[in-house]
Amino acid sequence: MKNILILFQNNTEHAKAQLDILHAAYAFEIPVKLAFCQSGVLLLKPTVEPSFTAFFKELSIYDIDTCYVEQESLTQYQLTPNDLMCAVTVISQEELYRLKGAAHWVVN
Repeated sequence: MKNILILFQNNTEHAKAQLDILHAAYAFEIPVKLAFCQSGVLLLKPTVEPSFTAFFKELSIYDIDTCYVEQESLTQYQLTPNDLMCAVTVISQEELYRLKGAAHWVVN
């Protein structure tokens, strides 16, 4: 089955459009994986915009059980998985490249 990787790399305006794609994919039962790198990791901080906080706390509604976060980005922003509002799987930059390569579509 085809799948989508949504890669959150930066600002909240772009992230809102990515969430719209997630909603559409869910409506058509297309599996989605979420990955965060660069300043996109900041979207997972509890202090971010309230609409993001509510969304990322309810990922199971969209059949998403794992968010991938690039270790290098966490280090750059002095964050740990405990600083984020949802459970994450920390991956290396190399693992992120493999995740991108395995997806049928990458939205970033």
